[in-house]
Amino acid sequence: MKQLNGIDAAFVYLDSSNAPMHIGGMMLYDPSTAPDGRVGVDQIRRLVRGRLADAPSLRRRLVKVPLDLDLPYWADAQVDLNHHIRHESLPTPGTWHQLSQRVARFLEKPLDMSRPPWELQVIDGLGSIEGLPDGAFAVALKVHHSAIDGVAGLQMVAALHDGEAAPAETGRTDRLWTVENPSWLDLVLKSALPTVTADSATVTLGVPHALRRPTRLLGNVIGLGSGYLRRLIQPAPATDEASAAEPVPETRFNGPVSSARSTGGVQFALAEVKEIKNAVPGVTVNDVVMTVVGGALRSYLREQGELPEQSLVAGIAMSVRSDDERDEGGNRLNFRAVRLGTDLADPMQRLRSVHGSATRAKSVLNDGGARQLLDVADSIPAGVMGLGGRLATQFQLTAKVRMINTPVTNVPGPSVPLYLAGAKMVTLYGYALAGPGMGLVHCISSYCGNVTIGFQVAAELLPDTGSYEDCLRESFDDLYKAALTPAGQDRTRST
Repeated sequence: MKQLNGIDAAFVYLDSSNAPMHIGGMMLYDPSTAPDGRVGVDQIRRLVRGRLADAPSLRRRLVKVPLDLDLPYWADAQVDLNHHIRHESLPTPGTWHQLSQRVARFLEKPLDMSRPPWELQVIDGLGSIEGLPDGAFAVALKVHHSAIDGVAGLQMVAALHDGEAAPAETGRTDRLWTVENPSWLDLVLKSALPTVTADSATVTLGVPHALRRPTRLLGNVIGLGSGYLRRLIQPAPATDEASAAEPVPETRFNGPVSSARSTGGVQFALAEVKEIKNAVPGVTVNDVVMTVVGGALRSYLREQGELPEQSLVAGIAMSVRSDDERDEGGNRLNFRAVRLGTDLADPMQRLRSVHGSATRAKSVLNDGGARQLLDVADSIPAGVMGLGGRLATQFQLTAKVRMINTPVTNVPGPSVPLYLAGAKMVTLYGYALAGPGMGLVHCISSYCGNVTIGFQVAAELLPDTGSYEDCLRESFDDLYKAALTPAGQDRTRST
């Protein structure tokens, strides 16, 4: 068994019917490269079955310690692929909007945490989606956030795919693992008894897990210091220090939410994104896409008569996973607030503003305190964390403390084609979790020369996802034109 860290456990305790704590994705495939030109759900089940022995994150279930004496554990379990991998068809005509609705219904439903917390849905009947070949199908995936972060999620996706159309050997389907079924007494003793380590000369008794965390918590908080905490939660300035003191504005996306969800997404050519990036020294691809998000939010809220005077603030998830932690599951994340420049009409000014804000955010996370914050989370006693999570979900407390307006995650994907049972992946969209106070969430992904922005939103907050997709496209077009015109480049050089 493997114990969850503090952040992973927090996702378990925060899980609720209105805000299930799973992340997801949707991949589109061209089956013409597969044997016989088609891929069925049974083929995908056989492929996954052959790789379970080498994919711990697909076969582990959650085991909680009684009375929350300690953080939960992952235990190897039996896997019923008929439950985890299912098939559905879209009704005619099979449009993008219908596909987005089906994916949203899939993401709304909480995972069964008595099983390994992941599900995969194969969706065909995509007859009217522009740019897709005949027979194209989609695969929607959801995984509980306690099991993986975005980086580890892409590693899971890569494990299910091959680098060429001919499927690699999927492994022996008779390879088994030891199924772990610890009793409540086993779990209590594991938390309450002293740990024992031994070498050739001595036997050492350690502090029990249940007592170790409170003392670690005090030491880590003292070591972190209040100065870093203040810097972390203060949004980086957009253009000057005065803007840093501006409050996070209130929007329709920052209140309580229902359990209903909507999804959508747009795609851009990475080459065009890089053209914009190269027009402004120092700007990154992530800066460009965040500027697009800022422009889209400005346009949408302005159309609704709801645009705040102050800039909206994005919560950026940044991985602090070290090289030694690259192959581990779970979450090694920290967060930073970045202003999106929604108060600026000029796209180039907005881009420079986002770049400056994001640069400061990175400097804060790179000063060592980010990993200390993870140590603090790992030190919180399980009982305290469990009680806090239950109170937060019952009263939707995250909607009452407004720190950001919308989370934005960036998970770079592979630059080479991937194949599922021989079918070529055409594009990839990510969907981060939405919840109270964070009703609209953007996920930036890249794959094979394209960049996508996938979004998940509480359905009542964005009744027409198509109009917001149009806002994202128009924002990109405006930024592209501004960056590549001589006037736009002159404005950049003069700053």
